Amino acid sequence: MGKLTCTGEDGIIRTFDYTVTQNSQGTEWTYRVRSNPPPESDQCFELTVEQISSFEVRVVAMYNNGELAYIAKGIPDSILPLIASELNKLVCSSPSKGGGNTFRTAAATKVWDRLVSKGLANYSAGEDVYRIS
Repeated sequence: MGKLTCTGEDGIIRTFDYTVTQNSQGTEWTYRVRSNPPPESDQCFELTVEQISSFEVRVVAMYNNGELAYIAKGIPDSILPLIASELNKLVCSSPSKGGGNTFRTAAATKVWDRLVSKGLANYSAGEDVYRIS
């Protein structure tokens, strides 16, 4: 279990616990972030990335599960750069209009735009994809 330090929208610094699981093919990683102690709901913040090349993974799911313990706490701002570092890969978003299950929601775009404004991510308009290195 790892520790993740985040600064919330309220300016308060919080430390969360996180775990990582990998699928049996070794191509998908799910990061689960929990407060300590966990909320009564036992929910977690969950983020999954899948490998799309030897040097890049794409965020395919990002949920706070409606749990107040994880809303506006700065978790994506800390976990996405951590994932890039731990996996030693670029982390990219899905495009806003993808095919099948590959697309970026308006809420996810808001997260990525915030990361760009903080200098943590870049946006490629031609690809309609954000990246963290």
